[in-house]
Amino acid sequence: MTLSKLSTQSLILSLSLVLAASQTRAEDPPPSIHRAVRDDNTLALRQWLAKDIALINARDADGMTPLHLAVAKNKKRAFEFLIASGANVHLATGLTSSMKIDREDGAFAFREPRAQWTALHLAAFANRLEMSRVLISKGARVGIRNDFGETPLYLASKEGHVGMIRLLLSHSADINETPKKGGFTPLMAAAFNGHNEAGQMLVANGATLDVLSAAALGFAPDVDTAISKNPAIINGDGTAAKSPLYWAAANGQFRIVQILLVKDANTEVKDEGIAPLMMASIIGHNGVVRALLDKKANIDEWDRHGWTALHHAAINNQPRIARTLLARKANAAAKDLRGRTTVDWRKKRATSM
Repeated sequence: MTLSKLSTQSLILSLSLVLAASQTRAEDPPPSIHRAVRDDNTLALRQWLAKDIALINARDADGMTPLHLAVAKNKKRAFEFLIASGANVHLATGLTSSMKIDREDGAFAFREPRAQWTALHLAAFANRLEMSRVLISKGARVGIRNDFGETPLYLASKEGHVGMIRLLLSHSADINETPKKGGFTPLMAAAFNGHNEAGQMLVANGATLDVLSAAALGFAPDVDTAISKNPAIINGDGTAAKSPLYWAAANGQFRIVQILLVKDANTEVKDEGIAPLMMASIIGHNGVVRALLDKKANIDEWDRHGWTALHHAAINNQPRIARTLLARKANAAAKDLRGRTTVDWRKKRATSM
């Protein structure tokens, strides 16, 4: 065997070993206090803190302290141990934190970068009710804001966590405080995400009821009264975000949709290209779809992906909506920006199941 062949094989072997080592490190991180939290191992935590008590508030590569991680991963024994050992409940995550918050079913809530979340933000978002009680008892501030300007109450409202909302309100959380970005109140966050029970609780506790939230929650008298006082609000500023019809359609509020259509609300307002007809098709509100079509909503309008209402019905497995749209002469041959028809999407769904 020649020297060049030996060199090549040696190089390949070296690269393979490096790759294997890197994969091992990714799958099996070296011992650390953060790993002890992930393992919910209080003995290991005790050993780490015995070496250096300052590790109790140390940050990992994602800018998270052990307490942040215990809340995010729902590690109850680790959480209790860290609290008893004096973990700082006021610290926020780093400026470039990339958090993976576990839901109760084991799925991730999100993977995107978020910053300046306290342990209470994490607990409110993930509905860790008992952890939240402990954090508040240790002085965690209920009005603290993250990088988006969101409070724990806003996050709990957005996720529809009724018990968490009740807890935070019992500790004087500001019910009408808005984030720096978006400008939505906790009530809007609940209503726009389809959390009717949470929205009704916020209204019952004194949240200011705006026409958009009233439309999303199905409060017909309030919508009627607001429009009678100010007819211009029926179409807001012309965007979907400020359209009562859009939010009523998105939440399947048929009676509200009827009221607004009688008053000639604009059926073609859009959010990222998605009009009320598409939104109702996604969610599966057949009565709302029919009402919008009766008012001549554009049946073959498409969004930024090139998807029509019929595409959305196929993608979201809404056969009843698809039948309604086809009966109203929706274009079954319409192609999205990648050249796919609704038939292609149905086949894709069938093969993925």
